[in-house]
Amino acid sequence: MPTRITFANGKPVEVADEPELVHEQLLAGHGTAVPLRNTQGEPVYVNPAAIAYFEAEFEYDGPIVEVIG
Repeated sequence: MPTRITFANGKPVEVADEPELVHEQLLAGHGTAVPLRNTQGEPVYVNPAAIAYFEAEFEYDGPIVEVIG
């Protein structure tokens, strides 16, 4: 399931990576850009410091919102 990342400037991006993987990679990024894949399969480099929040839908069809920072 895709994960939507919203940056501090309000711009969103959807990545194809699983929410657990996105969470692990962003927390382990240590302020450096993290490579993810958008829903078209193209690489997207995400700076964890620029993220306002990210959200994902799991099998129970409800949104999960995680605030970073």
